[in-house]
Amino acid sequence: MEELLLFLNQVACAEGWPLSAECLAHLRKIIKKITLKKDEFILRSGEVCENMYFISDGLLKCFYMLRGKQVCDWFFGRMETVVSIGSFYDQVPGVDYMQALQDSVLYYITYDELNYLYRTFIEFNVVGRALTNKYLRIW
Repeated sequence: MEELLLFLNQVACAEGWPLSAECLAHLRKIIKKITLKKDEFILRSGEVCENMYFISDGLLKCFYMLRGKQVCDWFFGRMETVVSIGSFYDQVPGVDYMQALQDSVLYYITYDELNYLYRTFIEFNVVGRALTNKYLRIW
């Protein structure tokens, strides 16, 4: 988890807003860890994406089905952030699948925890904006 906290703090520092000791302490309390085996899913079509994931180790693919065939729209590796955008931010069932392509270790925070971070720690808003900008540019 310390590697993830370092990464998040580097994102914040690059924007001129290092994470406070209080924010880091709170993150240590709320971040959870999950391990996935190859081919295991963390999200399937029709489910609500309740978590924002950070990949510590491994590789995931995100896809949806179109006329019975997989359409891959993202591959995510180490130190990438993963959510089903529409499902996560609107908290509604989505069409996406998220599947491990190899054994993987992820850390995650829930939708409610993310919003608490945004309300409580101004510097975490900077992290959210920087990561959103990164993925919008890639998209």
